[in-house]
Amino acid sequence: MSTPKFRSTAIPHGATIARAHEPAPPPPAQEPVFEEIKALSDTEETAAPDQFNELGVRKYDLPALFNRVRNHFRRPTTNNPRLVAYLAAGGVHGLRPMRYEKRVARNRFVFFAAVLFFFLLGLILMYAHNH
Repeated sequence: MSTPKFRSTAIPHGATIARAHEPAPPPPAQEPVFEEIKALSDTEETAAPDQFNELGVRKYDLPALFNRVRNHFRRPTTNNPRLVAYLAAGGVHGLRPMRYEKRVARNRFVFFAAVLFFFLLGLILMYAHNH
């Protein structure tokens, strides 16, 4: 019985084309290059001396916390208030007024909430009746 012949796929057989020598890449920089970055200043929070205690830790500011939470839940201001007024009043031809769309969405929500409530109530009553 003859032994199987193995072929190397790493070195191709036949003539190969030699590549022209490329210049060596430049050596990596020995020291890292740092760029100066300016910190962004927050316009709402100005560092007053009475905001820090004697250890340099910022004091807890309840009114500022309340303002941040309240601003988080506010809608962003609009870029075009006239367009918003037209849409709300129904002044654009072909579009329904926003009050109508809100009413439809509210009625749809109430309907599906009621359907979910009665479905869950039915499941609870079936479970209570069987046990």
